Amino acid sequence: MRRTPGTEPIDIETFVDAFHRLDLNRFEQHLADDLRWMNPPAPTIAGRATTMRILRMWVRLVPGFAMTPIRHERTGDTIVIDRTDIVPVTRRFVLEFRVLGTFDIVDDKVVAWEDKLTLRNGVSAIVQAFRQWLALIRSA
Repeated sequence: MRRTPGTEPIDIETFVDAFHRLDLNRFEQHLADDLRWMNPPAPTIAGRATTMRILRMWVRLVPGFAMTPIRHERTGDTIVIDRTDIVPVTRRFVLEFRVLGTFDIVDDKVVAWEDKLTLRNGVSAIVQAFRQWLALIRSA
């Protein structure tokens, strides 16, 4: 692991807990100033401050948004979190999709974060949303 002497290693459980609970202040402590957040096909977000501004805005604009971890592991300089993102569109209409987040660590700070959503998972979320919509129509 690449670490400058005198720095404390990231505790993976604390990191994952802050991420899962959307404890953005605690999560931010683990991010490098020059963080790159990649969420293809969106453009790469550069910098911790910009990333945190976007995350805080997202959490504020999408009440009920949640990230549910499925599994996580650390291998050397990388933490991988397999999770389900839950995005409430309305009170009864919710999108859920699987995301694989990879976090590259240098000096015990996250320098790169890449979220991958497969086409299959994206299509699955849309089909699930369509089924929910049909169920709402039928129940009305």
